[in-house]
Amino acid sequence: MDSKQLTTIFAYIIAYPLSALTWYALRLKRKRFELILLRFQYSSLNLCKMNTNTFVLALSCIPVLFTIFLTIYVIDLDSNFYSYGYEISNEYARIIFLGLKNFIYVLVYPTFTNLIALLYSILCRRSAALIHQLTDEMEHCPAELFVTSKQFDILKRKASIDVILDFIEDVFSFPTFIIVIANLFMCASVIGIYLYTSEWYIYRMSLYCERIIYFLNSLGCIVIIMWTSGGIPLEELKFRDIFYKKLQSRMFSVGNPEEPWLVRWLFDKPEFVFTGWNILSYRRSTMFAVVGTLVTYTVLTYM
Repeated sequence: MDSKQLTTIFAYIIAYPLSALTWYALRLKRKRFELILLRFQYSSLNLCKMNTNTFVLALSCIPVLFTIFLTIYVIDLDSNFYSYGYEISNEYARIIFLGLKNFIYVLVYPTFTNLIALLYSILCRRSAALIHQLTDEMEHCPAELFVTSKQFDILKRKASIDVILDFIEDVFSFPTFIIVIANLFMCASVIGIYLYTSEWYIYRMSLYCERIIYFLNSLGCIVIIMWTSGGIPLEELKFRDIFYKKLQSRMFSVGNPEEPWLVRWLFDKPEFVFTGWNILSYRRSTMFAVVGTLVTYTVLTYM
């Protein structure tokens, strides 16, 4: 076994302990997570459930597909190795045993990491929708009615949303970073197999399908995390822009500026961006940089 094969195997196996580490990190933050759910209960907001239902359906199909392809590949390869050296003579019993074992593997990774990514994306979309709701309310408010009390009410509600964002960052910053790293390792493992393997005819088609699904799942998980969390800075920017324009319109209509400290308070506040353990900024532009880095370093490793 050469160094390239060892690198590929390591990149494949490391995803499982990283997934377990994600579970442990979330367990430590379970009380904070309860506070997030409690705060969302008080927000009256109806979100479109179509995209969420699509993600849940795909998430439900992934464990089944992985289990089928893994079992088909293992059943004719060396089933005694996967049954800890014991020979299972009954064919149906062997299939059931291997299927259950593979299903448990798939639950650890990628099903559990996908669940966290889905939950994280739902919370991010809901937070972005709350900010968007405030922005729409300001946009449809006439400049004459955008008085100091209205401005203060808008900023007060925005401050409560900021508290939710801080809670989400505190709970999910480290777990999502580990998920991104685990999926990057898995993508690198799959790309590495395709780079150094020359004799494809010795592998079964089920292995090809399994690796492709692993790659698409890992890449999709990274995209979902960064795309949904990257929507928060965009909504924040739009909120500040509409607030400034509405204040400007009121100043021109009234003739004198009112309560300039509100404007200073809003614009002196730093922009909020979700991060992965304060190492990786979750912006939509970062997504392309991460994927490009993955491909570049993987190709250089296997050259």
